[in-house]
Amino acid sequence: MGCGSSSGYASLEDIRSHSSTIASKPTNTMQAAPEVISTHTTTQDISRTNSTISTPGSHHTVKDVEYSRPNTEELMKDLNISRDDGTVKWWDVVDDFIVRDTPVIKPHTKRKTWKTVRLFISSTFKDMSSEREALVKGVVPALRQWCTERRIRLMECDLRWGVPKDSDTRETLLACLSEIDRCREQNECPYFLNMLSERYGSVMKPEEVPEDIKLRYSWLPGMSVTALEVFTGAYWERNPNALFMMRQPGFLNGVNDENLRNIYQETDPEKVESLRVLKGKIREKFGDRTHDYSCHVEKTENGKLILGGLKNFSVKVHDHFKECIERQYPADSLQQQMTEVEVSYAEQEDFLLLRSQGLKGRDDILDRISNYINTNIDSTRIMYLAGSAGAGKSSLMATSAGKAIGNDKFKVFFHFVGATPDSTNLYRILSRMFHECMPPNTVPPMDSDEMMRYTGTMFEKSTEYALDQGYEKLIVYIDALNQMDDEGMAHKLGWLPRKLPKGMRLVVSTLEGATLHAMRSHEVQCDEVMVEPLNQDYRTKIISEYLADYNKLLDKEQMQLLVTKEDAGRPLYLAISCEELRVFGDFRNLTSKIHSLPGDLSGVIEIVFNRIIKEYGGDKVLSTLCLIETSRFGLSEAELVELLAAEPLIPSSSSTAVQFTGQKIYMAEWALVYLGLHQFLRPCGGGSR
Repeated sequence: MGCGSSSGYASLEDIRSHSSTIASKPTNTMQAAPEVISTHTTTQDISRTNSTISTPGSHHTVKDVEYSRPNTEELMKDLNISRDDGTVKWWDVVDDFIVRDTPVIKPHTKRKTWKTVRLFISSTFKDMSSEREALVKGVVPALRQWCTERRIRLMECDLRWGVPKDSDTRETLLACLSEIDRCREQNECPYFLNMLSERYGSVMKPEEVPEDIKLRYSWLPGMSVTALEVFTGAYWERNPNALFMMRQPGFLNGVNDENLRNIYQETDPEKVESLRVLKGKIREKFGDRTHDYSCHVEKTENGKLILGGLKNFSVKVHDHFKECIERQYPADSLQQQMTEVEVSYAEQEDFLLLRSQGLKGRDDILDRISNYINTNIDSTRIMYLAGSAGAGKSSLMATSAGKAIGNDKFKVFFHFVGATPDSTNLYRILSRMFHECMPPNTVPPMDSDEMMRYTGTMFEKSTEYALDQGYEKLIVYIDALNQMDDEGMAHKLGWLPRKLPKGMRLVVSTLEGATLHAMRSHEVQCDEVMVEPLNQDYRTKIISEYLADYNKLLDKEQMQLLVTKEDAGRPLYLAISCEELRVFGDFRNLTSKIHSLPGDLSGVIEIVFNRIIKEYGGDKVLSTLCLIETSRFGLSEAELVELLAAEPLIPSSSSTAVQFTGQKIYMAEWALVYLGLHQFLRPCGGGSR
């Protein structure tokens, strides 16, 4: 299963042990991310980072387009207005939130991996069923086939179907708006389709909209859900991928049933005016991407109109998004498929980027690693990091490796056990190093035993080759030795060199236990670095910064209660606890809530999972966890939405065999499940970008 922030998932066993993840399939699979970095860093935060890390034969840029959501509160304060001012209309201020410059999407050139394109479909609900049928049965399948031929995976995000009836306002809004965030994370600017006719949509009262939604998505009084989707997904960022289709009102000519007409057109004067203004603003800002279309009523069925004459509508939608996708992923940019070595590197690099964000409170350890690497005194010693689960060892390794990569004097090899499907196998680990570090045309050993015997020679020749290339040192990082498959006595560490060659530095990490004992008993001398619990100052800083992102603050008593919990010295415990407190709505009982939080990491994870199962889809959440836990290498998002449609969802001893219907659950249902589990899910593989 997958954990964590922007598409693979971690196994439940990983979460229980709080160690590294078991990787999922390399094509947009979900896997659990067991160890959370020291401060709250979402996938969106990572996707906005413009850092570039060199890869074998290429450069990989995390994100080309940056988008910062406007701060509504600050802007309204500057304008000397408030949400409670009944004379202020949303259209008086929305244009003040627009980004200054239209984003320019750079084509992805020399692409070797699969890409995922998410198409977000926005409209009012009751009146657009015919258009949605045309999209689902005609436009999307045709686009998907075209995309597949270009190694692009198309996923339509149609969230108006399948929203659970008992979902509250916060869940409903987040299911829609966070899905727009996911589209932005994967495609820089969302592929966004909005359809409007004569309905404005549901408008919530200010007291019905949670404060965090108002702040996070800049909600203003009078905005309908559909209008907020338009502003979030297209309007404010001048989205060049957005398309607006406006149905002309002539289809209602001849419809005399007043009740039926009321389903398809607004009667409330305020909504009518809001719709008029919204359409006008869309036409003003997106004139060349706003199209009118006509249609007619074919028949009335089950209390709704079945519309025909949608061919022009379908052609416009198909051609627009085909053009946008081809602009971002040109056909001539598709190169020969990545080699196995390149795929492995890219997946490891993704993990490094994820874990190297926002490390806090470990400067002393980073300095020790840096001194070990940079010293010119010849050393045959290995440095290893040891500590409990959730202490932040992987973040330390990733941060240090990222800094070493940025130093032209060093050739760097890094491997995070658990980051990819085969990353736990010792032969695959050593094979990766062989292919990346050994001289060209050198033939690798063909089996595990031979590779283990050859390791000492490989380290020597790899170091010699790095020095011949002009590097001063070869730096090798291997994280989470304890998670290796224990085949061929891998955990005994007999494959590690007895003596490091001159010019090589080796940094490894492990949990406490048998592997650490083997490390301490190794023939070569080692420098041990214990990753101790964070001190209370850093605990306080992490908690404060995490909650500040959501405009939340603990008082002194509450902070003291949290930082003195048994496992509060572990960054993972703090991250999960803060997330649990962030979504706790009753601030009057917040102190009691902190009191009730278990002091141990396992306990707080159990509390969180029980809440997520209860609030975000019940059996579907539980089934998702079970499916990923029992999968070998994780599951893709497409596989999950099909498997979750199987009946019964959770077989029991009295139930019949699971029946696979070939159907999919509604994307709105899946969006809610993903929303609940996203902090424990991690994308894996090139297809997720």
